[in-house]
Amino acid sequence: MKTKTAPIEIFKAGSHVAMSGAAFDFSESDLQATVAAYDPAKHEAPLVVGHPKTDDPAYGWTQSIALAEGKLVATPRDVDPAFAELVNSRRFSKISASFYPPDSPANPVPGVYYLRHIGFLGAQPPAVKGLKTPSFADADADFITLEFSEIETNREESTAMTPEEIAAKQADLDRREAEIKAKADANAQKDAEFAERENRIKAAEAKTKTDEINQFVDGLVKEGKVLPKDQSNLVAFMSAENPGDAIDFAEDGHVVKKTGAEWLRGFLSGLQKQVEFAEIDKRGTKTTAATDDQAIARRAREYKARMDKVGENISFAEAVDAVRADKDGAQA
Repeated sequence: MKTKTAPIEIFKAGSHVAMSGAAFDFSESDLQATVAAYDPAKHEAPLVVGHPKTDDPAYGWTQSIALAEGKLVATPRDVDPAFAELVNSRRFSKISASFYPPDSPANPVPGVYYLRHIGFLGAQPPAVKGLKTPSFADADADFITLEFSEIETNREESTAMTPEEIAAKQADLDRREAEIKAKADANAQKDAEFAERENRIKAAEAKTKTDEINQFVDGLVKEGKVLPKDQSNLVAFMSAENPGDAIDFAEDGHVVKKTGAEWLRGFLSGLQKQVEFAEIDKRGTKTTAATDDQAIARRAREYKARMDKVGENISFAEAVDAVRADKDGAQA
């Protein structure tokens, strides 16, 4: 069964020297910020013996903290009965607290001194003088204060470290930084190699595309379908990733920038007529265009009627096809 305890005073405002020898000034506003930030849901400070690095074993927990007359007051909960008996018998006559510094990466509420744990000390003298001997009493007893000790100055752990431990910690940090840098350099090298490989692939793909286009357009020129003067420009047009962008075209011995659409309009306008759609009589005179819908329909009806008359029944569609192919004998 855990012991119910009254609030205990654990710290006070003022200038204090930690075990590391570093001096710290705590104003009442600093402590008020600590009180406002304390949230058991984020980190509930345990009651421990000394200053263990892992905050365990815990012999109780800090339910809440408050500020009274410049002193920080903690309300413990679930205190182990055997531990309470040891404290009450003055086996642990001093008390010390450990804080997360405002800039600690492990701080649950960055920007303030956050209570990490409350440590009970034996023969070790506290860094904060003038507080009463700690004692766990029933919650209904008079208000109990207790003496308090050091402040954590290390970014992650208590300052109760030997020079050897500090050197080992620094060596470990240096090793980790070297590993991180090595990984970063390796990743950068991989990224560079990947980018180089991607560029080679893109260059090869672009060359393959250009070679295919050159071969295709060259074939059109050899077949007489494209004039030699239009060959390079047609290749440039077909090679462009976005015909809407400005493209370099050769024009009268100069390089002219045009969009693909602008060049294509001029190219198509310069093409020779490939098909004559007008009807031509025996003398070579152009007559009514066979593409005229009414003329085609008229000739198709006449052709179908002639074929039906001689017993060659054909459909109107077949008659239209015959007219378009100029096989209806209309000009004969």
